[in-house]
Amino acid sequence: MQLTRWAAFLLLSGQPWPANAHGTAHESRDTTNSQTAGIYTSRQDTCPTPAILRSPRAQECPLPGRLGILPSIPSSTLAWSQPPHCLPPTNTSRLDCLFTLQSFRNGHGTSVITSTTTMSDLVGAGVFVDRPSPPAAERRESTLGKAYRVQNVPGRGKGVVAARRIRQGEILMVDVPAVLVSMAVLAELKPHLRRRLIKRALEGLPAETRQKVEGLQRGEGQGVDALLGTNTESVMLGEGEAAEVHVGLFAELARINHSCRPNAYYRFSQNRLTMEVVAYRTIEAGQEVLMSYTPLKMKRAPRREYLQQHWNFNCDCPLCHGPEEAAAESEERRTHIDELRATMQDAKANGYFGDAIAIAHDWRDFCEWEDLPLLPAEFYDIVAELHFLAGDWEKAATYARMAVDGWVRFGSVDGSRLERACAFLERASARLREALEPSYKKG
Repeated sequence: MQLTRWAAFLLLSGQPWPANAHGTAHESRDTTNSQTAGIYTSRQDTCPTPAILRSPRAQECPLPGRLGILPSIPSSTLAWSQPPHCLPPTNTSRLDCLFTLQSFRNGHGTSVITSTTTMSDLVGAGVFVDRPSPPAAERRESTLGKAYRVQNVPGRGKGVVAARRIRQGEILMVDVPAVLVSMAVLAELKPHLRRRLIKRALEGLPAETRQKVEGLQRGEGQGVDALLGTNTESVMLGEGEAAEVHVGLFAELARINHSCRPNAYYRFSQNRLTMEVVAYRTIEAGQEVLMSYTPLKMKRAPRREYLQQHWNFNCDCPLCHGPEEAAAESEERRTHIDELRATMQDAKANGYFGDAIAIAHDWRDFCEWEDLPLLPAEFYDIVAELHFLAGDWEKAATYARMAVDGWVRFGSVDGSRLERACAFLERASARLREALEPSYKKG
C-alpha cells in the first residue's frame, strides 16, 4: 500500500480525519512525562532477563514490542541516542514512543514516533543496521557521478535537476527519513502536543540533517505542521496485521516538484527504511526531475482543484495545459492500466494463468504507451510466476533468469527482491530439470 501526500496534509492542516481510518480511536494523550521503553525484537520468543525489564503492569511475560513502561532501564537491543520519550499508554497493548538514532545511515540520523510493537518489528528485521551498498549502486555512483543537484527553478522555488543523463529505470536518488510518525499518533494527539512532540523529534537530529529540513519550503499551518504538511510521504511500517501508515519527512525527496506527467517515481523499502527515486524515462542533463503528488488515475479537473487547494499552485504541466482530447486519451489509458492490473490478478486468483499472462503483456504495453513503463525486473517476476503456475517450467525459468539479471542491474539498496528472484529461479530450474530427466534417460 502506497499513499501520497494527502493523508499527512489532512491531519497537519487541522482537517478532520475519518473516524474509521485507524480502527478504535484512543483518547488524546499528553507527552509531558518522559519514560524509557524497552524494545525486544519480534524474533525473541522468551521473556527478557533480568526480571526488572518486564512490564510492571503485566501479570506475565508480555509480547515482544509490548513491554510497557520502564522508568530507568534503557533499551537493551539498540543504543538510542537518548532514552525513548513515551506517551502515557491508553491501554495495556500499545505504547507509543519517540526513538532517535543519530548514527543512522552514517550520521544522517532519524527520529521515529511509533508504537513499540512496530519498533520491535523494525529492530528485529535489522532495519537500523548499516550495510554496504550493492555493487551496482557503487559502480553507478563512482563511474557516473551524482545524478542530480538541488537548485532554483524558475517559478517553482527549489527543485531537483538532472546533473547528467539519467537512464530509464535508473535509481537517481536514495534518501532516508529525517522523521517518521505513526498516523495513529498524529490523529490522536491534540495539535499543540503533536507539534511539541515533532519539534522534539527534529531537535534530536544531527545538525546537518536539521539544516536540510529547516531549509524546506513551508505550507500553511503553525510551526512544524507547516513543514510536515507539504513535505511528507505516507509509507507502511510494521508486519502483517500490525502494519500501520506512517508519514515520513525525506529532506532530499521533498525537493522534487510535481507534474501530472512525471518522469520519476519513488519506491519505499521498509527493510532498509529507504526511499529510492527511479526514472520513468531518460532524463537529460539540465532537465527537472518531477513526480506526481496525486494518484496517477485522478481526473484532470479534480486533480487541479486538489493541487490548488492543498499546495496552492496551478499545475502548468503539458497534461493540464494541453488539448482536451490529449488529456482525455491519457486519462482513458491510465484507467485502463488499473483495470488491466486488476483483471490480471483476478485471472491469476481463479486459475486462468494463460489469460493472466496475455493480460500482463497488454498491461506492460499500455504502461509504455502512457510513458509510465514498468520496471523490467518487476514485470519479469510477475510473468515468471504466471508461467510457473501454468506448468511451463521452461518459460518460467527464462523469465526468472531475466528477473534476476534485472534486479542485479537495478542495484537497489534493498536486496530482498533480488534474493526472492534468485530463490524463484532455483525453484523453476529444478522443476525444469525434473521435467527433462525422462527425456535424458530415453536418449
